[in-house]
Amino acid sequence: MAVSAARLAMVIVFAIVCDAATEEGSEEAKQMEQMRLYMEYLKSLYVKRNELLPCYDFVVVGAGSAGSVVANRLSANGTFNVLLLEAGGIETPDLATPFFSFLAANESNSWMYVTVPQTKSCLSFRGQVAVMTLGKIMGGTSSINSMNFVRGNRRDFDMWESEYNATGWSYANVLENFKAIENFSISTVSQAERNTYHGMAGETPINYPGYNTSLSYAFLNACRDSGYDYIDYNGPNHTGYSRVQSNTAGGERMSANRCFLRSVQEKRKDNLHISINSTVTKIIFDNDRRATHVVFVKDGEEMNVTIGYELILSAGAINSPKLLMVSGVGPKEYLNTSNITSVMDLPVGEGLMDHAIFLGLVVTTDNDEVGIRNINESIKQYKYNKTGLLTIPGAFEALLFTSSYNESMEKEKERDWADIEVELTDLFPGPDIAKSPYVSNQTFEQYYMPMFNYTGFMPAIAMVRPKSRGTVKLNPFDPNLPPLIDPQFLSEDEDVERIVNGTLKVMKLFNTEAMQQIGAKIWNGSYPNCTNYTIWSRDYISCFVRQAAFPGQHVCCTCPMGERNNSVVNSRLKVRGLRNVRVIDASVMPQITSGNINAAVLMIGDKGAKMIIEDHNSTIAFIQSKKQASAAKNNI
Repeated sequence: MAVSAARLAMVIVFAIVCDAATEEGSEEAKQMEQMRLYMEYLKSLYVKRNELLPCYDFVVVGAGSAGSVVANRLSANGTFNVLLLEAGGIETPDLATPFFSFLAANESNSWMYVTVPQTKSCLSFRGQVAVMTLGKIMGGTSSINSMNFVRGNRRDFDMWESEYNATGWSYANVLENFKAIENFSISTVSQAERNTYHGMAGETPINYPGYNTSLSYAFLNACRDSGYDYIDYNGPNHTGYSRVQSNTAGGERMSANRCFLRSVQEKRKDNLHISINSTVTKIIFDNDRRATHVVFVKDGEEMNVTIGYELILSAGAINSPKLLMVSGVGPKEYLNTSNITSVMDLPVGEGLMDHAIFLGLVVTTDNDEVGIRNINESIKQYKYNKTGLLTIPGAFEALLFTSSYNESMEKEKERDWADIEVELTDLFPGPDIAKSPYVSNQTFEQYYMPMFNYTGFMPAIAMVRPKSRGTVKLNPFDPNLPPLIDPQFLSEDEDVERIVNGTLKVMKLFNTEAMQQIGAKIWNGSYPNCTNYTIWSRDYISCFVRQAAFPGQHVCCTCPMGERNNSVVNSRLKVRGLRNVRVIDASVMPQITSGNINAAVLMIGDKGAKMIIEDHNSTIAFIQSKKQASAAKNNI
């Protein structure tokens, strides 16, 4: 039986507390002491204020997905000293449980940025605004996301090179970087395909969930019966269905922090300093447009360090452009109105993209065996063995990539370029949905309350090839305040039409024999503000989408790469016109990828770091020769 998020969380917390209370007091105290010592150990891995050096060869801003990889690669051979600055704190053990990723984001680990009011989307949300839950924690968004590992379609990367002049970023070029970060261990993929498309020695473990509900089998069978192929969507084909590939191992989340930093922090403590609770506020440039210092606030105290070779911005698609603009790099006319001296006139903050997700399809069932059940047993399984239900990443079990193909919209050659991603989730709306910022009181009472006596599930329909683009701008009253984020969701009518087509296509899945066997029925309550339309007509779905679609938290494209006039960084990720600043994160994507973006961001981190190392090969050789000469002299 599928259950609501908060209801399940309360049941599990209560059960664990009760279970702990039945244990021997000494054993419980021992466990608490072990946890305290572990937390102290984690804190000891990070540099304190008085341990910071005055100068570092490389300063990396942001310990998210890309920044974690960059810091790992630059510190690997011990030649350079690297400082990694992270505004958030440590990645706490509670975030490791995969199932609860949908509850992970909060004000302690996320920026929780609020958009400006939207005019063509979010119409039923409180204030018509969306919340951007981007990670403010070691590992960044990889520490709080749903762990779905999706590279995107190979054509995404070919388009980066062909249409945006991002030389060296075609699929053939980036495949080696995807393989470099992967430890792929899904045995159902053939050995030949694994050798060609996957890496088996990288840091990020890629696995299927260790548990399947009967609902997932029904969904997979429905996809099969509808004519789709079972695929490795990170391999040669991207249209079809599959179980979810996720960055998990041993029943736990494997964030970028755990994969690329925590595993090496202790052994590299002499040349890799990681400073948490350190918010960068400004970059200082000299008259030659060279970044000389970076200013940051750590534990309430303003500090700065000198940049030896390069500054790398990996603060994400909101904070990287914000930091550039507040430091004088951005649209000159706009910066002048904010009384910021222009260092370099570039279109920073333009072109923001994100995926739109529609959770409007609610499916009820008359089969209590479907979805989440035996909660107490699941708790025990996970607590003692790290197995069972709670190993499912974000309650997502399976995916379908399909096309919203419509002859009036797309060319024949694009039929197999999926623009719709369907994610099967075991969750079902419950009373806790009233607390969601995306649900108004009217919507809660009229649409959701009547379904509380039912069981079922919600497929998430994501439009993964959007046309709509937005902006990130500084707050004109105070540039240091949260920026003005206007994603302009669904500003392009074609985006809505694609979601409508995709929704109608997905609805056919629930007429298959596999779904009828579990009594699947689409909820036919009428959504507020759309009651003038016939339920599930094209006009009704279009209205519903504009009312209720929300951001996928896959923000990107605000400092796009390429060799065009509207590019912010070149193909080697160097900020145009600056001497020693690169951006290496989701903001450099010129176009969003066709699926969850974290895998692509890790790839960007690997490729960007290797570009830096290539550009400093002569320096590396010189430093190593000096070390060898010194060692030889000492041995005489």
